[in-house]
Amino acid sequence: LERGEGLGGGRKRRRTTTRTTRRKWRKRKWRPRRRTRRIRGRRRRRRRRRRRRRRRRRRRRRRRRRRRRRRRRRRRRRRRRMSRGRRRGRRRGRWMRRRMGRR
Repeated sequence: LERGEGLGGGRKRRRTTTRTTRRKWRKRKWRPRRRTRRIRGRRRRRRRRRRRRRRRRRRRRRRRRRRRRRRRRRRRRRRRRMSRGRRRGRRRGRWMRRRMGRR
């Protein structure tokens, strides 16, 4: 198997990210940061661009919520199992009613 690909199917994820590839092309000499006094009231606001990858993560969260709902249903079934004597009596009564109706 090649580096970076797993045994499972689906898309193969690259080891290198976009940041590492960009650094290879733009090689800048490191310089210490200058300390300059900024004029009050003038601040530069950086605009963050939202990437579509974050939207995919939201879909995964929705799937987790569905799993939690299934767990709640299991708890309800366990509570019904506590009273077995009543359950048997109810089942017999239903079967007898059906038979009487058919006869």
